[in-house]
Amino acid sequence: MSALRKIEVVGYVPDPLTEVLDIYVRWTRRDDAGNAHRDREQDDEWHNASYAQADINTAEAVHLMLWEMKEMHRWAINKRCGISRVWRFPNAVFVDVLAVAEVGIVERMKRNAATRDYFR
Repeated sequence: MSALRKIEVVGYVPDPLTEVLDIYVRWTRRDDAGNAHRDREQDDEWHNASYAQADINTAEAVHLMLWEMKEMHRWAINKRCGISRVWRFPNAVFVDVLAVAEVGIVERMKRNAATRDYFR
């Protein structure tokens, strides 16, 4: 019988792009229409006004940044986040387009008031 070992990660700093995109993903999966929500606990989290307002501002800023990008780049970011499942551009390599899209959105995030604090 083998003993379980506890692995502790010390000094982990999350990638700012991943952190901001995680907020955006939660925001896109919120319950707008009042339909049954997949995760009730997550829905309650968004109703906590003090916590949610900063995240909502961040997510809305990311949403606008994505719509300012080319469709291919927007689609690559959405596929990276699991929002889009299929790569619609057969003549383009997903990994290459994603790299360009990430550089573009990070530049926009660093200039935006709602997201720049994540990159300090």
